[in-house]
Amino acid sequence: MKQFLPRNWRGLLPLIIMGWMAASLFGAGSVWGEVSSGMSLSLFTDEDNYPNHQYLLGVDAVEIIMVVKNENAWSVNTDRGFTQVDLHQSLVLTDPNGTKHSLSEEGALILDVPPAISWNNRPTSEAESLPADWVRSVTIDDLRDLFPMLNSQPGWYTLEAHQTFARFAWTVQAEPVGLLGIQDDPNNWSGTIDALPVEFFIAPASGGRVHARVRDTSSLPAKMLTQVPVRVFKKSDLPPSYVPETQWSKTRTILEGTTNPEGWTVWDSEQEVQCLAEAEYVVMARYLDQVEEAMIPTGATAGWATGCDGLVSIGIYFGGSHTPGDFDGDGDFDGKDLAEFAAAFARHDPIADLNNDGGVNPDDIGYFADKLGQEDSPPPAPAAMAAPMAAGSAALVSQAVTADTDSDTDKKLEKKKNKRNIKSRRHKRRKKNK
Repeated sequence: MKQFLPRNWRGLLPLIIMGWMAASLFGAGSVWGEVSSGMSLSLFTDEDNYPNHQYLLGVDAVEIIMVVKNENAWSVNTDRGFTQVDLHQSLVLTDPNGTKHSLSEEGALILDVPPAISWNNRPTSEAESLPADWVRSVTIDDLRDLFPMLNSQPGWYTLEAHQTFARFAWTVQAEPVGLLGIQDDPNNWSGTIDALPVEFFIAPASGGRVHARVRDTSSLPAKMLTQVPVRVFKKSDLPPSYVPETQWSKTRTILEGTTNPEGWTVWDSEQEVQCLAEAEYVVMARYLDQVEEAMIPTGATAGWATGCDGLVSIGIYFGGSHTPGDFDGDGDFDGKDLAEFAAAFARHDPIADLNNDGGVNPDDIGYFADKLGQEDSPPPAPAAMAAPMAAGSAALVSQAVTADTDSDTDKKLEKKKNKRNIKSRRHKRRKKNK
């Protein structure tokens, strides 16, 4: 052999032979002393059918695929496992309230731990060899079967997976048990394989996004209030008789935000969809140590719709009427309110945005027409009278708004005419003086 080896290799030959013998004798797995597992764990949702990761409460199944893979270019010796139950038990679900749930909490099966096996007085455990590019996947047809709260609580959820993992530097073959991993070898690696979390949204059967606007109506035109904190509370969480200032900091909030320069509330939550399940809510705003509130009722007329398609608009007023359209705050909708509304509509005052859709438009005329002549809680009109009354009120409101608009236009034209006359007289005097 010496004649075929270069002179500088001859000194290394004993070391090469010893290394080869050690590897053969001890049956080492992959490279010893690695600082990582070399494995990956991934979570996938059904993006083909749910690209926005949004599921309807009580209707849509939440499918999850778990994939574990050996990313090494060589085999890995590890604990025998990666069964479906093993992977399921690695899941951790965070609900909309921030509470974490593990599968064991939901009544998962607890597997019996196999008895310890000793080899030459060394502790061992049953092992398996995962070849390079080894992959195992598990499909969870419906995550609701593992975490039942997904059937009852809408909102944003975060799903994580943390799979415990041990990689053996030394394994032995023992019959009839099979491959065994030496547990006390100092070159073993142990830890967890962590998957990147996935987020998904459970939309309520009926719900919507809340648009809340805060105004100061102590003087006209109304002032849109900015940097005002706004909070949404579930009515059932509030005591029967409460003081808003007291409950502001005592009751759990559903949503919280601050108004922008246009008076609209920008919610603080990091999620893109701010959807509430249909229920009765109370919206409060705090301005100059004063707390005002507005009620969000149930029903389609409030803006609730299937899933998150609803849009619930609410106005909160400081220094004036809390009921859109009741400008003088006397509890009804009469001629005085009509005059105020007509004037506000003519100058496009935001206070005339009675339905809180973000603009002053004919829809607000229809809103006021429905209220005209009523009190805060009027008895319903007979069906036969409802349409003629609504039509008559709409015509009256439209006529008043048009008249006020025309009057405003006439005033502007008269003002321009007076300016022209003054200029003309000045011109004649200068000409005469010359």
